[in-house]
Parts: sequence; structure tokens; C-alpha cells
Amino acid sequence: MAGTVEIVDALLDRVFASDICIRMADEGREEPHNWVVAHDIALPESVPADPIDARHPAMDPFEIYRDELVSITAILVDHRLCYPAFAFRLDSAYGSVVVSGDTAYSENCIRLARGADLLLHEVMDLEAILATFPDGPTRDGIEIHLRESHTSYDEVGKVAREAGVGRLVLHHIVPNTPGAADLRKMQAAAARDFSGPVHLAEDNDRFAVPLAIERDAARQGAEVMA
Repeated sequence: MAGTVEIVDALLDRVFASDICIRMADEGREEPHNWVVAHDIALPESVPADPIDARHPAMDPFEIYRDELVSITAILVDHRLCYPAFAFRLDSAYGSVVVSGDTAYSENCIRLARGADLLLHEVMDLEAILATFPDGPTRDGIEIHLRESHTSYDEVGKVAREAGVGRLVLHHIVPNTPGAADLRKMQAAAARDFSGPVHLAEDNDRFAVPLAIERDAARQGAEVMA
């Protein structure tokens, strides 16, 4: 599959090339390659990964970025034919956040999320999404893809429990058509396996990690006193 560098170059040099050229000529805009710089994530040489036979081998998380504020680690997860598919972890002075990415149940994701303050994990109700498609070969193929690419609502709580995270946020909820998913059922199923707080994410929601919560509380207290 095309990598990030190839996709970004295609967008800038082909898909939006006419618009970019016009804006550079007429508006004096800068050449976008000067400030849009793409990078592909290189796997450690020790990881025995393969796009056909080993898309998500057991492995350790590896660092992909670090500065004075945050470190970011990644690990391969299982999104069927999509390779590479990554989950990401962000660690800062305020706490740690893990984003599962699109993935079926993944021991790698559990390994990455160990002890994290906040786990944002995708979730799917397979029966509910299949109910939105008519019977036939297309539906059968979709079922295979969904079953092998996403995490069921009755498994996601186990991921959070095994990882020992502080809180679980369910997002990228499938199906996402209004009224097609029983959100409370998903939340309750996750809560049966995970004893910590389980949240359902909606657009524009914000979820703070522990030290950020303490900081905001202290700031609000200071404002009240003032």
C-alpha cells in the first residue's frame, strides 16, 4: 500500500497541483513542500513483520518521536489487509494517552497501553452494522472485513482491563449512522470487563489526563479566589 510520503506527494504534486500553482502565482503563496513534510514510520529491523504473512507480529513498542514536551511510541496492530496499521502512545509530564487506531483485538495494543492513564479505543457492533446492508455476496465480504479489522464491543473492555489503564474512551463507533448502534449496550459490555470509567466519545469531546485535570482544577480555584 502507498506510504504517507507517497500519498502526501501525490496530493501536493498531482491532486491539488493546479490549485497550488494558481495560488503560488496569483497570491504569492509559498511552495507547500517547504512546510508540509511527510515521514513514513520505519519499523525496527528486529521486528519480523510482513504485509502478507505477519502484519502484526508480537513486538515491543518503539519510539517514533520525542521532544522536550512529549514522547510518542507506536506498535503494529491488526487491521486486516491494511499494512502497516499502528496504535500510538503519547507520554508527557501530564500523563499518558493511547490511541488504538483501527484494529481487531490486539495483544500488541494491550502491550502498548500498559499503565496508560487514558485509552481511546475503537469499537464495533458487528450485528448492528451488518443489519444496515442487504443480504448477498457484498454483505458477506463486508462481514469478513469488519470481523477481522475491528474490535467488538464485548472485547474492548478486556483490552482496557489487561492493559491496566485508568480510563477507557470508546470512539470510532461502528455503526455510526444515527440510531443504528446501541451505545449504552456497548458501554455496559465494556464495563463488565473493565472496572474503571468507560466513556462514549462524541464530536468535540475533551478528555483530560490526571495532572491536566489537577492543573485545571487549581486554575479554576485561583480564579474563584481572585
